[in-house]
Amino acid sequence: MKYLAPAVLLAALTLSAKAHSEEAAVSKPGIYAGLDFGRTTVELRSGPGIVEGGQNKLKAISAALSVGYQWGSGVILEARLRTTVDFLGNLFGIDSESHSESQYLIGYRYFVNNRFALVPMIGYSDWEIDEVSSGLFSSSGPSRIERESGNGTVFRFGLERLVGNSQSAFTLYTSYSNNNANRAMDTSLGYKLYF
Repeated sequence: MKYLAPAVLLAALTLSAKAHSEEAAVSKPGIYAGLDFGRTTVELRSGPGIVEGGQNKLKAISAALSVGYQWGSGVILEARLRTTVDFLGNLFGIDSESHSESQYLIGYRYFVNNRFALVPMIGYSDWEIDEVSSGLFSSSGPSRIERESGNGTVFRFGLERLVGNSQSAFTLYTSYSNNNANRAMDTSLGYKLYF
């Protein structure tokens, strides 16, 4: 995970070198939708998931749905809903946590050549963490749910690879949100469709 940012930077520099010899693609205005799956790490600082002297991290698979609008200049507005659930903890009847986050972002889609684009974004995040004290196979069912919510700032950076007629793209994104109760970082692979 700590090597992802240098790898993305290296890929961006390599693609920039090629950009001088190729014609860059042009952003077409319109709506887009995306779906991505990845790995999220949430570091809990306060709230229901904190265990004194214990592991205060949620590491789990996440899924996200995004919808946005892109102007011809490359400026984009995006709304993204991501959820992270500790499926194994839920399944085997032990304490589990889930983290949901709504992100509202503004960014810029910069084409390095006619197939690749870099997309930096910044925005606002509403998040919620739930802790369930027992799982699905527990005889008593969920006996206790604790919930905490808040908001903060989110940073997101992506690399998109256009496919076909440039109306769709495979994506690699990383995002980081930070506030006084938790810090979340996710890396995901996905697919976007431009209308």
